[in-house]
Amino acid sequence: MTMDSRRLEVFSFVYSERSFSKAAQALCLTQPTVSAHISELEQYLGTRLFDRLPRKIVPTAAARTLYTYTQQIQGLLKEAEASVWALENRIVGQLLLGGSTIPAEYLLPDLLGRFVQRYPEVRLDLQVGDSRTITEAVRTGELEAGVVGGRYSESELAYSPYIKDELLVLAGRHTDVAKSGPLSMDQLSRLPWVLREPGSGTRRALRHALKRSGLRLEDLSVRAVLGSTGALLRAVRGGVGVTVSSRLAAAGMLDRGELVHMPVPEFVSERDFELVVHRGRSQSPILQRFIACVARSGEDNAHE
Repeated sequence: MTMDSRRLEVFSFVYSERSFSKAAQALCLTQPTVSAHISELEQYLGTRLFDRLPRKIVPTAAARTLYTYTQQIQGLLKEAEASVWALENRIVGQLLLGGSTIPAEYLLPDLLGRFVQRYPEVRLDLQVGDSRTITEAVRTGELEAGVVGGRYSESELAYSPYIKDELLVLAGRHTDVAKSGPLSMDQLSRLPWVLREPGSGTRRALRHALKRSGLRLEDLSVRAVLGSTGALLRAVRGGVGVTVSSRLAAAGMLDRGELVHMPVPEFVSERDFELVVHRGRSQSPILQRFIACVARSGEDNAHE
């Protein structure tokens, strides 16, 4: 018995899902088959990989070490496959991408559309999450690249600029505050707020902007915390409270007059959406071309 690629693939799914049954479902295998693969690996390595507890399994230290190498092995296999295809001047394979909420909803769809038109044999898988989650997935190798609105780890990761964005203070059109004119930071802090969830790049940018004015996020009167930008903007439109959000995300509602940009002279906040990749991992031909596509798109946006 050896540690062949199939057993390592099964192990990788069990590790990431923390479940034999979920791994079996994802791989279209029976649960006994998955259990047999793991048992054979444990027998070969002479150590337990998962502690079987009531209603859950917990990876051991050996499993964590093996998972790190498994991710590298699977990456090399994908790179080898793509490189062989590239010899025929074909870009074929899969690209695992992540995007925080605003890039995934407002920026990446057009970019990915242009990319697959140019490389029609590429399959793109896009995971959507907050900036912290996407960054961590790139760091651990679950994703090959991500577009995020905040830096959460820099020692292992490389960032490159994509597009600039501006955060705006917004209120619903029919609310009293929308008719009040320019606000001071003190007035702003006493209004009811709608915020994104912890881990969101927007929330982090707001925290930094408030800090520059001597305020803390904890000083705000928070009425609601929502997990998506679309839900947040609709809540503000409905009068739940004020918020800070991306100009890119709010553009449609601002143009239709559903939201009002509230001038706050002391509040200035710009940020970069950036492409993040792992410094130490080899890049497949597909990823290399995607990075070049992002760079060209960023240059085009900068000149508009």
